[in-house]
Amino acid sequence: MDVLKRVGRYAGGAVALGGLAFAAAFVGRRTADPMAASYVQPFTIWTQLLGIGAGLVLLFVGLAIVGAAGPGADE
Repeated sequence: MDVLKRVGRYAGGAVALGGLAFAAAFVGRRTADPMAASYVQPFTIWTQLLGIGAGLVLLFVGLAIVGAAGPGADE
């Protein structure tokens, strides 16, 4: 596997994992991350939905980067 493809796959995976963590920070009323609630005021259902949506967008961007990097080691 080319070095550039490997870096692209790792970077895409990191972005996707970060997006999943960002979305998880806004899930639940009591289980939501206290750091997210301290930065976003007021912490309403709309801010939760926007946070989850932004995290899912990051997840899909990361997966698109992985897909654009090309096939894996099965070349």
